[in-house]
Amino acid sequence: MGLLPVALGQTAVDEAAAGAAGAAIWGGIMIFWVIFGLLWLIGLIIWIWALVDVIKRNFTNKDDKTIWLVVVIVSFVIGVPLIGAIIYLIWGRKKGTLPDETSTPTEPSK
Repeated sequence: MGLLPVALGQTAVDEAAAGAAGAAIWGGIMIFWVIFGLLWLIGLIIWIWALVDVIKRNFTNKDDKTIWLVVVIVSFVIGVPLIGAIIYLIWGRKKGTLPDETSTPTEPSK
């Protein structure tokens, strides 16, 4: 018997209640980690989207592409990938254009 039941004036510990409390605590911890893992996965997906978007886009100034790549990659390295990705997706994405897929060279007609 631990000290807590004695300090509270209890003479016996209800093992079923202690087991239920332990299960509730572990259940709460597991729910926390599942939510944390899902949020981390969503952040990673947004970061990858931003990285691929920077690579695909054409910028009028070549330095802009380099700067945005540095922002997105460094934000991942320092541990805040979502911040760099959101900054790029809000401000940097507007500055670039996707290559026109309809302007690919075609075979001349015969």
